[in-house]
Amino acid sequence: MTATLCGLPPELKQDIMIATGSLENIFNVATTCKTMYDALKAGEGIITYTILSQNLDPAHLAIAVAHHAAVKAPWKYTIDTAVPIPADQTAYLGHVTAFCDLYLSKQATELLLQVSAFTLPMGFYIEDFSLAVKDMSAELARCHIFRRTLRVPFDNMPDATSAELAKIAKAFYILDMVLHLFPRSPFSCDQHRGPDPSLHDQPFNKFWTCFAP
Repeated sequence: MTATLCGLPPELKQDIMIATGSLENIFNVATTCKTMYDALKAGEGIITYTILSQNLDPAHLAIAVAHHAAVKAPWKYTIDTAVPIPADQTAYLGHVTAFCDLYLSKQATELLLQVSAFTLPMGFYIEDFSLAVKDMSAELARCHIFRRTLRVPFDNMPDATSAELAKIAKAFYILDMVLHLFPRSPFSCDQHRGPDPSLHDQPFNKFWTCFAP
């Protein structure tokens, strides 16, 4: 007797979903019936991670996951200037420290999040933002500012290498995380540069140490 797809063991259902090769295909398969949806939910972490890791190199995936967490962090300061920022940064430092410990290895090159924590919506967001960063990186690498800086004629400008594009992409991720996690600061520029460490923006400093050489 020919077995139906829904009648297969959960592990085989999940293997079939991964074999479809994309999160969109997996979503379409999972929404065909409750049995397939349950199979997805049972292995959502490994399924989503596997598809993402097939399309993104490990370092790119690591910082993309951290960026997603920064965007979704519920403890971030609001951008509403009518809401005051507390002068005591102890609590926010604790949030940023926990964020760094959970998502950012040194230079943000190693994935720290458990595979089981991946979700399909998270995967869709990472894919979409990754494509946007890829396009912006390629455009920035081609822009006239770089050509003028290097004083290379437009027609003779070589294409950016994959390593150069990766560095530009990483810069985009870091800058956007800063915008999300530190949209406002209770400290003036003079205090940031001042000699008194107690007046420095310690949460930002903690975040930045993850990318220090």
